[in-house]
Amino acid sequence: AVVSTQSTGRHGTLLSSCCLSSGLLSGAHPDHITALESFGSNVGLAIQLKREVFAVHSGRAEVTSYPYIAAVENLNRMGREVKLGASPDQVINLGGGKERTIESCEQHCNRALDALNVFQSVDDVFVASLGGIVRDIKSAKPIVSV
Repeated sequence: AVVSTQSTGRHGTLLSSCCLSSGLLSGAHPDHITALESFGSNVGLAIQLKREVFAVHSGRAEVTSYPYIAAVENLNRMGREVKLGASPDQVINLGGGKERTIESCEQHCNRALDALNVFQSVDDVFVASLGGIVRDIKSAKPIVSV
């Protein structure tokens, strides 16, 4: 089975709907509406994936998380089984779930930036601010308490 980010799509659905609605209500060109919807979906998925990376970093990963599911899939592909009683963190570390989640987050960030290409003739400040959101997601680091 291929791991899908649809399992972590609650943020993507919310932001996609917000972006779609704003495009429709503003009377934007259909290409811009489609781009806004794609942007929102990909940004939302990237945010959720980044949050799940932070959960792994803090030792709070769950078996329903993308990093865990990705790790199990990686282990299965390598012909290895998940040991009974293994913690989610152990499985994620052994199966490379964190790395795969970071990679998927990067892909969604890049797709969000690609969606902005249709706005070449629109206000540069608007496009720059949307691009800034994506760059912030990409550069976000977990907060380490002392």
